Amino acid sequence: MASKFKIQPFGLKRSGTNFIEKIILDHFDKNYNHSTRPQNVTGSRGFGGEESVKHTLPTFDYSDFTIVVYKPYTAWYNSMIAYGWRHAPSLKKEYWNLFHKKAIEIYNDKSIIVDWYTAASNYDSFVNHISTKFKMPLEKIHPMSTNKMGRGHGDLVSDTKFDLRPYAKSVVEELPAKLKELSWTL
Repeated sequence: MASKFKIQPFGLKRSGTNFIEKIILDHFDKNYNHSTRPQNVTGSRGFGGEESVKHTLPTFDYSDFTIVVYKPYTAWYNSMIAYGWRHAPSLKKEYWNLFHKKAIEIYNDKSIIVDWYTAASNYDSFVNHISTKFKMPLEKIHPMSTNKMGRGHGDLVSDTKFDLRPYAKSVVEELPAKLKELSWTL
C-alpha cells in the first residue's frame, strides 16, 4: 500500500473531488499528488474496471483524514449526463445511496462530509473548518479558482468559468436525513 497522505478526498465522479484536491494542495499538503495514489484499484461496482482511489468508497486506508464531497442526486446525475456518462450503471440512485451510506458509516472526528455547492459558496469558511477540525495550521487562505477544475486532479484548471447559480436550485432536493445531519454547513 502507498504511504498515507494527510487528507484523502472521496466523491463520485463529477461531485467536486478535483475542487477538494485543489484545496488540499493549496492549503494543507503540498506533497499530495493524486497521481501517486493507486490508479488501478478495483473500481466501484457502479463503474466497473479500475479507477482512482478518490472515486472509490470512502475509507481511511489512504490517509489520516477524509473529506467526502457530494452533490445532491439530481444535480450529480445531470452533471454526469452532460459530461457524457449516459450509460454508466452508477447513475442509478441505489449507487449514489451506497456511496453516501459508506461516507456516513466512516464519519468521525477525522472526516468531513460536504456538499460541493456549500464548500464552493463558503470557500474561506470551509478552508478554515478543515484547518480547525483536522488541527492543521493554515498560513493564509489562497484565492479560490474561478475556473472549473480540469480532468485528472485538482492542479489542472480549465479555461471554463464555473457558475454556482444553476446548481443552487438543485440543493433544495431532499437528502437522506443522516447525510444532511453530518454535512458541514455554516
